[in-house]
Amino acid sequence: MSDSPDASPETQTSPETKAGPPSPTAAGATARSALASPAAPLLARAAQLHKAGDLPAAVQTYRQAIVVDPGFAEAHNNLGAALRAWGKRNEAIVAYQEALALAPDYALAHANLGGALAESGETEAALDHLAAGYLLAPDRPQMGRRLVNVLRRSTPASVTPRVHEALAALVEDPAVEPQSLEPCIVALLNADPRIRGVLDALAAGQPPTVAEAGPPVYAAIAESELPALLAEAVLTDSRLEMLFAILRAAWLEALLEDHPELLPDRALLVALGLQLETVEWSWLESPAEQQRLAGLAERLRDPAARRDGPDAPGAASLALLVYALYRPLDPFYEDAELHALADPAAGPEGLLLYRHLVEPAERERFAAAIPGATPIRDRTSQSVRAMYEVNAYPRWRRLARRPGRRVDLLMPELLPDLRRVSIPFDQRRVRILVAGCGTGRHACMTAQRFAFSQVVAVDLSRRSLSYAAQRARDLELRNLHFLQGDILELGGLGEEFDIIECSGVLHHLASPEQGWRVLCGLLAPGGLMRIALYSDLARQGVEEARAVIREQGLTPTPDGIRAARAAIRALPEDSQARLLAESPDFFSLSGCRDLFFHVREDRFTVPRIAHALEALQLDFLGFELPSEGIRYNYRRRFPEDPEQRDLAKWATFEEENYLTFAAMYQFWCQAKG
Repeated sequence: MSDSPDASPETQTSPETKAGPPSPTAAGATARSALASPAAPLLARAAQLHKAGDLPAAVQTYRQAIVVDPGFAEAHNNLGAALRAWGKRNEAIVAYQEALALAPDYALAHANLGGALAESGETEAALDHLAAGYLLAPDRPQMGRRLVNVLRRSTPASVTPRVHEALAALVEDPAVEPQSLEPCIVALLNADPRIRGVLDALAAGQPPTVAEAGPPVYAAIAESELPALLAEAVLTDSRLEMLFAILRAAWLEALLEDHPELLPDRALLVALGLQLETVEWSWLESPAEQQRLAGLAERLRDPAARRDGPDAPGAASLALLVYALYRPLDPFYEDAELHALADPAAGPEGLLLYRHLVEPAERERFAAAIPGATPIRDRTSQSVRAMYEVNAYPRWRRLARRPGRRVDLLMPELLPDLRRVSIPFDQRRVRILVAGCGTGRHACMTAQRFAFSQVVAVDLSRRSLSYAAQRARDLELRNLHFLQGDILELGGLGEEFDIIECSGVLHHLASPEQGWRVLCGLLAPGGLMRIALYSDLARQGVEEARAVIREQGLTPTPDGIRAARAAIRALPEDSQARLLAESPDFFSLSGCRDLFFHVREDRFTVPRIAHALEALQLDFLGFELPSEGIRYNYRRRFPEDPEQRDLAKWATFEEENYLTFAAMYQFWCQAKG
């Protein structure tokens, strides 16, 4: 069953469920048990026809069930599902509405109606029904993902209270990745008149005073889902970042000049503190701010200044919370009273102190415990390792928890145009290597999504590996193991792997093809390989940005990276480099360093990939594409390549659409034989 709201809707006896009606807790309360309906046998028969693809007969049989029992809500819902699959969307919408008239708390009917309305372009109503389905059945992950999928494709200016309630629940839902909610939550906040007016004034170069703008802005933020989101996701909106940076500077000044009335409540300070720790304090700082910050640091040398403020006895002081907006709390690591407050279970403030005072020490212990698999002798590899020891990349906090699936079920989702993939290895014991895992986001995703897998993840940087091990611990991934080593030296590992993934790594080696050849030596016969490489065409904006950075003499220090961000934002709007200011990597120090200041970067073309595949005896299976639109456009351009595996045609397509692979060439290949 697809998670997409535009995909086949669910029936009460869909092919993915056992025959017969699910419990009310699984699908939302219905008017009465389907087992009590005299039309239950007809419902089961119709579901069989539906599963077999005989939609006209299924529709007829569902309608017969409704004649027998007009109050049978499940039959109305399933009729809608069959009609929608048959292409009769408007009739399907009517059927879903009739199901809900009979059973207003029927989660499945709400979700199906929401999907049909989304297809019709009725986004506001679609979101409301999808939110209802999710709130009625929060234990069904696909309900949340359906809602998220529509939210990601729309930028609503307003939503119903029910959607706001669902958004608040989704931020905390372990089955949902918080970053996927950020565009919608930010769009809703930016549409709030209290925020929009201030942003417009800033854009016009007429910033209001904190005394004027602060209270309405604080109220708008407090009423939104943003504070909870800031703890788990990266804020990628430049205008909001600018607003918060201006407020931060004003709060620092107000604190030092003894004007506490200009400060926001603790909740906003803590939320922004959590955000700034995640992005490594990437926001631009003026010389005046840095001078004031030095004065605040001097004040905080007194332990009494760090806690027991008049606003919150026994808690961290406002001065400490403002300091955390600029720097880590490392200087106060020895403060036992602050450590006693560092408890994530105590709420956001405890989480902030935990991330500053406890997590770094944990990472040191993880780093010391990770085994070394190979020496690191290559000079380029040593330089790359040194860079990531300072700036571990990427910065991330949470993944959506999802059950693992067999390889033969996952591959058609990843490569939907490929007719068939041969899986020669035992799917009950899949050995996977993630070569160059960084801070572990991709490795954790791989360990989650492949059922019956044992995953080994290797990286050059112990600092990156310690971050990865910490996140894997949080996700309770027991099938993921980390090693420090160099891809160029992995030939002596003495293991074979059924799947090897190397995403965004080979192009940082002195010789990418040499590293790729080493990995091929570790691939079992008929094994699968996923590779991701930079596109030369799509990286032209990066080269333009690097030229600006070189011209200004900026270096990869925190201040240098902050200055580079400001310089790129100042470029003309139509500049390719200026477009990078909307990239997720732009918003953290480590992301920016990886993007603009990397010590080694090679770039590929489609012909170079084709040549390497031939030399390495690998069959190209297909690209993983970031959007269905690219797949659709390629199909229209080259209908004679239905499996989308002709690399010569892809080279032509990229020349005509140079940003096709802005997120890298990401593709699967397979060892011949």
